[in-house]
Amino acid sequence: MDDFDKNYPEYLKLIGMEQPDPFFLISFSDGYEMLKQSESRKKYLISLKKIIPENPVLYIFLGDVEKSENHSDSAKTYYLKARELAEKSETQWLGEIDLKLKGL
Repeated sequence: MDDFDKNYPEYLKLIGMEQPDPFFLISFSDGYEMLKQSESRKKYLISLKKIIPENPVLYIFLGDVEKSENHSDSAKTYYLKARELAEKSETQWLGEIDLKLKGL
């Protein structure tokens, strides 16, 4: 994971990704979740903040990780960031984000 964090442009190039595809990249975190590797999932998602910093779904997922670890304040911070980004360009996520905020 540390190597990916430092050399992600090369990794993206190896798989033929000229521009980062947010949903492709975020979907890898589902594998960590299925394998119950929550620490690796969290680390990977944090790495994605460098690659796709303006993607609200990334911050939703980070909020979900924090919530699962009972870190409500951190989860709220991530959900609020997701809301801020979604208001700019991806308003379809606002309802889900609001539900997550109410659930804290």
